[in-house]
Amino acid sequence: MNNNEEYTINDCILVRTTDVFPFDGIVQTAEDGCRLIKSLPEGFEYALRNLLKDNKNINMILESLQIVQKTRRNTTHYCINGLVGSHATGNFQGRPFILFDPFKYHCDSKNLIGIRGEDTFFLGNLVLSSEAAILIKKEVYEIIKNDPLYMDTLSKLKVFIYDQKKESEEEAVKRVLNELGYDSFLIKGHGYDGIGGGNPKADKMDLFLSKFAQEHGISQEPHVSSDNYFERDDLETEDSIEISLKIINEMCKHLNKDEEDTKYYKSIITNRVGSIGYYKEDMENIIKEYGIDNLISLISRINMETINQIYEEKHAKKL
Repeated sequence: MNNNEEYTINDCILVRTTDVFPFDGIVQTAEDGCRLIKSLPEGFEYALRNLLKDNKNINMILESLQIVQKTRRNTTHYCINGLVGSHATGNFQGRPFILFDPFKYHCDSKNLIGIRGEDTFFLGNLVLSSEAAILIKKEVYEIIKNDPLYMDTLSKLKVFIYDQKKESEEEAVKRVLNELGYDSFLIKGHGYDGIGGGNPKADKMDLFLSKFAQEHGISQEPHVSSDNYFERDDLETEDSIEISLKIINEMCKHLNKDEEDTKYYKSIITNRVGSIGYYKEDMENIIKEYGIDNLISLISRINMETINQIYEEKHAKKL
C-alpha cells in the first residue's frame, strides 16, 4: 500500500506468538489447553509474607508455597500485522511458534469480541484457515519436522524458519509478513508505534480498525477492561479459594482443631479477608503451629493432585 491508499480487511493479518503448537490447525485458549498458573493460596498471602519478611530466603520459600491451578482464560489473542510488544504484565518474547492468519477469514466470527491493533481477541478456540502460516525457531523445527505428531499439521501450514543467531524475532516477523504480502508494524503495549504523525501507515491502519470495529459493533475496549476478563478472573479466584479450603481443612485436621475453629479459619479464606491483612495474626498463628516445612509438603502434595487431574483432563481433550 502507498501512503495515499486506505487499508481494507484484505490488508490485515492476525499474528500470535505462542509456546503451544496448533495441532490440527486449532489455536487453543489457555483454559482449553489446560495451561497452569501459580500463586500464593488465597487467604494465606499476607500472613506468609509477614511471617517470612526477615528470612533471607523469603523468595525461594514463597515460591515453594505457591499453589498450581488451571488458568481460566477462555480467549485467544492476536496482534494485527505485527509482533506483540511485551509490557509490565506480560513478556512474550522467545516463544517457539508465531502464527499468521488473514483476518478476512475470521472478521465475521460471532466469537470476535475485541479489536485492537495490539490485542484482537476471540472467545474460545480458533480454527486456522487454509492460508495460515507459522514461523518456527530453527532449533525447534529441527526437533519436530519429522515427528509424526506434528507432520500432518505442518503439511497444511505455510512454514517459515528463523535462526535467532542471524535474525531477531521482529526481523523474522517483518520478513514473513512482507513475503505474505502484508505491511508490518512495530507494536507496543498500547498500540502501533508512530500513531499521531510519526507513521502515516500506522495511523491509517489504526483508523481502519476503529471504523471496522464500530461498523460491526465490536468492542475496542482492552481485554483487561472487558466483562469477559473479569468473569474469568472471578472464576480463577473461586478455584484458588477451593484449593485454600482444602489446605486449611488438612491443617486443622492435623492440629485437631474443633469444628468451630475450622469453620472460623475457612471463613477467613472464603471472605478473602486473609488476603488483605485482616485476621493476619490468626492466620500467622495457625501457620506457625502447623509449621512452614509441613505447609510446603502439604501444598506440594495438593499441587501434584491438581496437576494429575489437569493432565487427565488435557489428555481427555487431546486434539
